[in-house]
Amino acid sequence: MAKAGKILALVGAVLTILGTYLFTLSEIFPGVSYLWGTGGWINIGPLFQYATSGAPDAWQAWIVAIVMIIFLLSGLLMLLGIKSRIAAFFGCLVPLAVATMFILGAFGISVLGAYGIYFLFLGSGPVVLNVFPLTFEYPGLAPGGLGWGTLIIALGSLLVLISVFLTRED
Repeated sequence: MAKAGKILALVGAVLTILGTYLFTLSEIFPGVSYLWGTGGWINIGPLFQYATSGAPDAWQAWIVAIVMIIFLLSGLLMLLGIKSRIAAFFGCLVPLAVATMFILGAFGISVLGAYGIYFLFLGSGPVVLNVFPLTFEYPGLAPGGLGWGTLIIALGSLLVLISVFLTRED
């Protein structure tokens, strides 16, 4: 029982990494374009191009870029949380917030309003059609459904958050 915090942090971090990079968060156009972690790395260049374009709302793209990079690296930060409670705490906040926004959006509750369009920078086509990313959706909730990746990220982040309050002694 003394290592419960470490074990929970490890399980939560692995779930978050799998949910981010292996499963889809949502479909944009079924079978054509998905929201998932690898799409974020693919589209990081265009996001920074927009941020430096001088458009009136370009400052928002900087904020989204920072949040997206933290989101994409949060699984690694959670792995550091095996040793450090503070790393676990800060590592789980952004993915938990992003997953919550997607879940609320699937039920028609828009948290970001018009700024939610920036999450399309997480979108890309499949690497291998119908194989990778793994696409399991709950249809009918949102235009593209709610992907298992969102739920796995939420579960992993919650496990890491719980692990912050458990003992980590050897």
